[in-house]
Amino acid sequence: AELGQAVSLHACMYLLRARAYEMLDNRARAIFWYRQALLKDAYCFEAFNALIEGHMLSAEEELDLVNKLKLRSEDRWMQLLLRA
Repeated sequence: AELGQAVSLHACMYLLRARAYEMLDNRARAIFWYRQALLKDAYCFEAFNALIEGHMLSAEEELDLVNKLKLRSEDRWMQLLLRA
């Protein structure tokens, strides 16, 4: 499937791992797996939302992550939105 057209199985597995670690109060491992989910599938909103709403990243880390996301060319506007 094309980028952003289907759910990434790996991203889903990474998201589940992150949620499990978050429930176990292992914040560092949760952050790692949420980041992996996003790097595998930039359209994994649940992982992005968990990181942002949970205040898990510093402003610099957020910007670095957003810059690394692989988005389709027509979705580059999302980087601007995510940086806000």
